[in-house]
Amino acid sequence: MSSEVQIDNPEVRATRWTLAQGEETGQHRHEYDYVVVPLAVARMQVHHADGTKTTSELATGESYYKPAGAEHNVRNEDAEVLDFVEVEIVRPRPQA
Repeated sequence: MSSEVQIDNPEVRATRWTLAQGEETGQHRHEYDYVVVPLAVARMQVHHADGTKTTSELATGESYYKPAGAEHNVRNEDAEVLDFVEVEIVRPRPQA
């Protein structure tokens, strides 16, 4: 597993994740809202903190958004390579 922080400033943090088959990110909690940009077609297993598991089908360039608070471990149990960029929105939202 490799991760490379590509951008880290007061507004966003972008990290590229590359997981070979069988590799995982490790259990973690998302402190910020984030967007995932898949760089390859893959199937990713998400092991949630409550013990449940879900499978996400990723398509190249089809991004998705998740709010802060998710706690999980991402595992590549299927694809030859699971490759994506995670963009965390670090800057606080303006108050309405």
